[in-house]
Amino acid sequence: MRYSNDEIYKGNFIDDKRNGDGVLTVNKKYIYDGKWNNDKMHGEGTFTLFKDRRWHKGLWEEGELKKYGKLYWPKNSEYKEYEGEIFEGMMHGSGVLIDK
Repeated sequence: MRYSNDEIYKGNFIDDKRNGDGVLTVNKKYIYDGKWNNDKMHGEGTFTLFKDRRWHKGLWEEGELKKYGKLYWPKNSEYKEYEGEIFEGMMHGSGVLIDK
């Protein structure tokens, strides 16, 4: 389905809302590939920003990355990667940070 704001969604709907598996691409800015519930990212999924190739992968709840996941930030030939506990989309609690 194509929306007026250059969003393209390919996936399942229930009552005209994104539910189940689906992929949302927004104006060549980002893509989310994963589970949906009631029009929100919810469940396993990966969110990737095209501009800087940064990605967040893990468990989403009501549109936010929560509980546990992986975060990846490339910068030139270097990168940072985190795997562990997440709260409100940020590193929080136990985890491993790799800085190369």
